[in-house]
Amino acid sequence: LPLLDAGHAFGALAIYAAEPDVFGAEEVNLLTELAHDLAFGIVTLRTRAERVRLEDDLKRQREANYQSDKLAAMGQLLAGVAHEMNNPLAVVAGRATMLRQKLDGQPLASDAKKIEAAAQHCARIVRNFLALARQQPPERGEVRLNQVVREAVELLAYHLRLDNVEVVFDLS
Repeated sequence: LPLLDAGHAFGALAIYAAEPDVFGAEEVNLLTELAHDLAFGIVTLRTRAERVRLEDDLKRQREANYQSDKLAAMGQLLAGVAHEMNNPLAVVAGRATMLRQKLDGQPLASDAKKIEAAAQHCARIVRNFLALARQQPPERGEVRLNQVVREAVELLAYHLRLDNVEVVFDLS
């Protein structure tokens, strides 16, 4: 007996009788109804399983979209903060350079040099933030690997210091 879904056979119910002509009209009707019920049950289970799979896929896709939206919002915030920090940071760096030059050879010159170095470090961090916030398609090209390593470590420097981790470079 065929197992049907919307008029299309997707399987068969085969019943074997050891003796010929065992099935009369009543048995055939009963077995036909059994095949119909079996097909309905299989289709219902398959449909339910597909629905559960589709719901799971939809849930995963919603979560991925949420994460993507969150990253985009963080990127916009990061870019805004970086731009706002750039101007005062440029003033601090410029003034520190001028102060260091004025104090050249005096005891406070080393303090001015430390301020200048810290301002330059902050400027590099801001540039890294801006680079992270930019949404650019990936591109292939030559890179200076040593510089990539330094910049990656610089991004992690704060956390490394908190964990008392000292990074020693041995670059070519």
